[in-house]
Amino acid sequence: MRKLSEPAVINQALEILSGKARAKRGMWNRRAADYQERISTGQLTAVAEVLRDLNRGPQPEEASYSERQIFEGALDFMVKEIAAVRQITETEARKLIEQGLAGAPRSSIPTGSEAAV
Repeated sequence: MRKLSEPAVINQALEILSGKARAKRGMWNRRAADYQERISTGQLTAVAEVLRDLNRGPQPEEASYSERQIFEGALDFMVKEIAAVRQITETEARKLIEQGLAGAPRSSIPTGSEAAV
């Protein structure tokens, strides 16, 4: 078991969400392994980076199935952490995350066959 994140870390993670996504190149299986590894660290800022980098905005259907699964796992982790630390509902926490992601500039993230599993 690990300790919950500090409120300052929550604020930092929410700021990360609105940053520019870092488009990674290379094979999807290696990127996916990196994302999973970052989520498994339990560090909220690393999870926020995964969400930011996989964010497709209003077009989530452009993402592959595995991208959506990793995104949803990271989102669920972050929602629960923020809700627990700030003592708010998970719905309110999800809205905070969505607001952060909505403010993020779009980057050229590979789609189609480049992002395929």
